[in-house]
Amino acid sequence: MRTVAPLRTVPALASKF
Repeated sequence: MRTVAPLRTVPALASKF
């Protein structure tokens, strides 16, 4: 589960930009 957490956070932050 810790491997999917960072992967979902990267696209979320990029979507804000």
